[in-house]
Amino acid sequence: MILAVQKFLKNILFITILFSLLSIRLTLAQTENHSNSFVEPDSLRIVKITLLDSTFSIGTIIEKSDTSILFKSSSDLVFPIRTDRIKEISYISADSLVNNHSSSNPGITRLFFSPTAPTSKAGRGYFTLHEVFFPFISIALADIVELGGGVSIYPEGDKQYYFFSSKFQIYNSNNISASAGLVYLGISKESNGETLLGYGIVTLGNEKMGVTLGYGQNLLPQKKNDLSGLFIVGGDTQISDHIKLISENYLLLEEEGITVVYSSGVRFFGENLAADIGFFGAIDSSKGWPFLPWISFSYNF
Repeated sequence: MILAVQKFLKNILFITILFSLLSIRLTLAQTENHSNSFVEPDSLRIVKITLLDSTFSIGTIIEKSDTSILFKSSSDLVFPIRTDRIKEISYISADSLVNNHSSSNPGITRLFFSPTAPTSKAGRGYFTLHEVFFPFISIALADIVELGGGVSIYPEGDKQYYFFSSKFQIYNSNNISASAGLVYLGISKESNGETLLGYGIVTLGNEKMGVTLGYGQNLLPQKKNDLSGLFIVGGDTQISDHIKLISENYLLLEEEGITVVYSSGVRFFGENLAADIGFFGAIDSSKGWPFLPWISFSYNF
């Protein structure tokens, strides 16, 4: 069993390193020459710059020369872009920016695994593959209601995990959102291995930076598990047009004591695709727990 776990972790680390290299290569890719002679600097005009590797940035053009433009992104970062990397520059309206904002920043409804309080627009959703063997899909039935579910596909396990989730937004303003919902976790071939959490969660901030606080209560304490409840503290901050830093942390209240679960990582995202790379670790009241790598891939629709 130990050898199998070691082999699994090696495979995860290999995939993590490979994806990191590919992400860096795509970000730094150089492409053929394309003229931007028709573009004039305008700090009040919002533009979308699409590169030949299909990544894009939204913001304003501050200065330009024959070989580059000085660009200020929507996250207030200022950086130069070489003209020979540019595929297209298009002007966009404020209404268009609002309507399409969520597609340029996928994953605003969750951290690594924990939900945040904001919900997606009706009909939108995402498919995520956690740790290679744990697919999950979520869809918004209405602007304030999301449902999701998944099942593990671990090839050598005689037991599989299956889970369902719901989220109902009960309050939303520019900088504060609040939601409540249920999370159900079951284990095949174990009739008593069920957990049903009722939770409430609040997110403070916006799509660029936010802090999420929440609490979940086990509604099936008679089942074969020692979890009575948990606290959630997490946050994310966007450091560029396509990169976010994420942390998701738990305080697990168990019969034998308290376990602290912590995590940290990075999200690389484009218009519809995103990938999370990080680690999870835990400290409980009696012993330490080594960190485990975390990787997930998401498609937003």
